[in-house]
Amino acid sequence: MATQRLSRSLTPLEGESLSGFLLRTAYRLERSPARVAELVGLASRQRRIAHAYLRAMPEGVIREFALTARLTEREADALTLRRFIQTYPPLRKIRTDSRTIGNSAAVNWAVAGSGRFCPDCLRGDGTAVEEAFGEAWQLVWHLPVIFACVQHRRLLEHLCPACCQPLEVARGKRNSLINNPRLAGLHPLQCRNILTRTRDNPLHCAKRIQSVPCGMRLDRVSRDSDSTLPDSDLDHLLALQLRILEYLSPQAQARDGSVRPDGYYFSDLIATAHLIKLTWPLGAEFLPSARLQGLVQAYVEPLLAQITAQQQNQRQKAADNRGTKIAPSDSALCGALLAAADVALGNRELLTLRPRVQPLAREAYRRARSYAGGICRSIDISPALARATTWRIHRMPV
Repeated sequence: MATQRLSRSLTPLEGESLSGFLLRTAYRLERSPARVAELVGLASRQRRIAHAYLRAMPEGVIREFALTARLTEREADALTLRRFIQTYPPLRKIRTDSRTIGNSAAVNWAVAGSGRFCPDCLRGDGTAVEEAFGEAWQLVWHLPVIFACVQHRRLLEHLCPACCQPLEVARGKRNSLINNPRLAGLHPLQCRNILTRTRDNPLHCAKRIQSVPCGMRLDRVSRDSDSTLPDSDLDHLLALQLRILEYLSPQAQARDGSVRPDGYYFSDLIATAHLIKLTWPLGAEFLPSARLQGLVQAYVEPLLAQITAQQQNQRQKAADNRGTKIAPSDSALCGALLAAADVALGNRELLTLRPRVQPLAREAYRRARSYAGGICRSIDISPALARATTWRIHRMPV
């Protein structure tokens, strides 16, 4: 238990994530995020900030964190994804009694593996406080189904424009919530990726390798990345994103706290996105433009090649499948894949759903039976989708 409270903590911003709060607090205290996390009880001995705490913090951890950071427990808990557990079912698959998440969060579409962001949101209104410590890194950006900012009408970025690398990459079983958390002195909105450079050493013939942080201010990214997407396609994706945000809101729950009857939406959406990946180009008809179809085409080609190779070599480790199951990091691509899945689902009434998804399920079973079976027989999907993807495959009524 921490014995001393932080001398100069900050008040969490609206919608701020745990990682964003730690970055802003560390910058104010002129310490590394790892050191601040250690002081508030969120870091391991290796000063690695447990990524699992983004999903939810155990009771003892959240109590110590709140006390040390001068927050209420409600404020501390609001920095985690716990608020979405009832409306976003994939989060329920992630353990809360462990400091590690492993790869299950990415495979189950529970938490995004790399950070997405809206530069306009990070830029804020230009107040002195925002300029000094930065605007909030939004908690909702950590969900794989969030790919656009409806307020600023733009897709979220996922690469630093200077180093062209993704942010907050989670690798392996012991991933850290913040990229390179031991780095101190960086503004909360600066890229924390490490660049390796070589420079001449005047005393020796060999070149010296120097590792430096990228340091690009991510709130100054231009809107050029959206120029390749036609307005009609952007409007289509923004409409879907708005609907997804509505499903994520607390109002999507019944008064007794249970998920309303449409609580299967995200499980069905993700399952159908997997089927479209497996059976492409069968799902191309569900996208409104050649541009969006081309994005998915370029993405699925190497995945399908990998799946085919795995089918030919059954001794390959199951872990090799992970790359085919995680959500795409690119926002336009992720939005296109989810948009196709959303159209395929329609209103999810069995009579109209069956002719749309049965061809996908049948072809998915043909290409990768085990993978398709895991999708179509999952207990997470709705009874309607389960029936629609089963009937003709097994040649029996449901």
